[in-house]
Amino acid sequence: MNLIIRGPDLAQLALVSNRVMTAMRQTPGLVDVDSSLNVGNPELQVRVNRDKASDLGVAVADVARALRIAVSGEEDITKYKEGTSYMKSACGCARPASERGHSRRLMVPSARGGLVRLDNVAELQRGTGPAQIDRYNRQRQVTVAANLIPTKPLERLSAMSGNSGPNRPASGYDYYFTGRARSSPN
Repeated sequence: MNLIIRGPDLAQLALVSNRVMTAMRQTPGLVDVDSSLNVGNPELQVRVNRDKASDLGVAVADVARALRIAVSGEEDITKYKEGTSYMKSACGCARPASERGHSRRLMVPSARGGLVRLDNVAELQRGTGPAQIDRYNRQRQVTVAANLIPTKPLERLSAMSGNSGPNRPASGYDYYFTGRARSSPN
């Protein structure tokens, strides 16, 4: 059975899905409870100071491009020289953990000519985030899945369903069953 939980805030969805998973693990007849939300993946969070970047002539797209090359490695670039074009690859080299500040020292092109250090226009910090964000109708969603022991009928789990009473989700959030649970008689 699958339970889809939808809502606007990913942090709140993580809390709700953890509570649901805990309840499902304590429900006799349900096994292999798991969630589609995988948080804790390392990420580099960048907050561009748009006013400062504008003052220095740096476009946010140039910040994104510089970080993409530094982090993911390679981007094809077309160069023109004396009327002839040729392809070139830029490679971001992996750095050892001892050089954690290398991203801050990246240089970003300025429309005013020259280069600007990334830490002059953006704040960088290490954080964690989800591996993937699922959406349906422009809302974030998390799927909590569980298998049912064959000797337990699905009707015994009907107490978990419903969007009213004690199981009512918070305002702005909803949930529904999918898969075979959807076709169960209530």
